[in-house]
Amino acid sequence: MARPLRSFVPRAIYHVIPRFVGGEWFIRSNEEREVYLKLLGRGLAGSSWSCLAYAIMSSHIHLAMEAGKGKIADWLREPHTQFAEWINQRSDRKGAVFIRGPKAPRIAPDGVARLIGYIHRNPVRAGVVDDPRNTDWTSHRAYTGIAKAPWWLDMERGLDLAGFATPDAMSAWIRETDIDRQQLRDALFKKPRPVGRPRWLSGTPEHVARPPR
Repeated sequence: MARPLRSFVPRAIYHVIPRFVGGEWFIRSNEEREVYLKLLGRGLAGSSWSCLAYAIMSSHIHLAMEAGKGKIADWLREPHTQFAEWINQRSDRKGAVFIRGPKAPRIAPDGVARLIGYIHRNPVRAGVVDDPRNTDWTSHRAYTGIAKAPWWLDMERGLDLAGFATPDAMSAWIRETDIDRQQLRDALFKKPRPVGRPRWLSGTPEHVARPPR
């Protein structure tokens, strides 16, 4: 059975999580990380999507994305295909590298700070470092000016949507706040519930089914 097409709302924020098959560690070095980021930038250049934050982990990737027009696969498929081919070539392997179709839950407007904080603290939760500033495998150092930011990283938009006046203010909050998975789940977008009386209570014609008693 074909998968249903996933729709994305332009200007909405999504937590995009590409994962490697079998939990494999396909990113172990700076070279692999830099190749992935370079290909990601190429994909973004041909799209109307924006990246607000990222964390490159060994077995998966976290991206805070502001949706543009079209589906994410329209621009992400090509860089992922190229990265998979590069990994297979250098590792003398065959087969898929990414699990098909990254998870991409939508984030509520007031949850952007928690999303970026969660992404930037990934290496801390993994026990790799004790401070988000001590690794260049996320975009945190780019926000603080410690490292050069990729041209495609929209930090100005990220700060604005997260509600911080300066990068230092955001960095201080992230370093002092442990955003766990439950807090991130609380930041997910929730569809508003329909308002009004059920149709069967509003003079609905007899042929419309009513709930059983």
